[in-house]
Amino acid sequence: MGWVEAYCRYCAQREGADQTALSADRVRDFLAYLAIQRRVSASTQNQAFNSLLTFFRLVGNVDLGDLKNTVRARKRTTLPVVFSVDEVRNILAQVQGTAGLILKIIYGGGLRVNEGCCLRIKDIDFDQHLIHVRDGKGGKDRTTLLAATLVDDLRAHIARVLARHDGDLAAGHGAVLLPDALAVKYPGAATEKACSTFFRRQRCRSTRDPGSSAGTMFQIPRCSGR
Repeated sequence: MGWVEAYCRYCAQREGADQTALSADRVRDFLAYLAIQRRVSASTQNQAFNSLLTFFRLVGNVDLGDLKNTVRARKRTTLPVVFSVDEVRNILAQVQGTAGLILKIIYGGGLRVNEGCCLRIKDIDFDQHLIHVRDGKGGKDRTTLLAATLVDDLRAHIARVLARHDGDLAAGHGAVLLPDALAVKYPGAATEKACSTFFRRQRCRSTRDPGSSAGTMFQIPRCSGR
């Protein structure tokens, strides 16, 4: 409602009344005023435009028609901030342990944070030096490069993960949550080492499998995804 109030104030200052407030021309003038005199950003002007369009259609039952000729705020073109090789090396050197390994995989393979945190053992292909990203952006799978400098650290990390995985299973819990209905299609997959989460939390958590009616202790990866 903030943009509706701003629009009404704009109309009152110029007309002294609101008889012409509900018109496409007046909305076009207001948007031009925001772009030229207020010098708002393109995203701010778009927000105002969408707010007024929704308000007039749903509340005023007014169709503003074609507003293509409205003066639009220019979208700024900015250059990305890129770290130098030495800056990246210094940053990676400051982060140790599992967090550092996650950061190096994400940087080396160009992964999104959620993709890196939700990797499973089977997603790492040491033979071809590839990382398989499952259910990435847009629900698509893809492969990306595995940095050769991480191979030894990853093998050592996998050994620790699998040792903890075996201990959890021996204690009667530690299965993994599988996406979709794979737990129903492959009943034993939830306890397989290959499906174990690569970067898991220290402790299993009690939660309910969407494909099961029973609650149990599961491995929970360091992400909110699969």
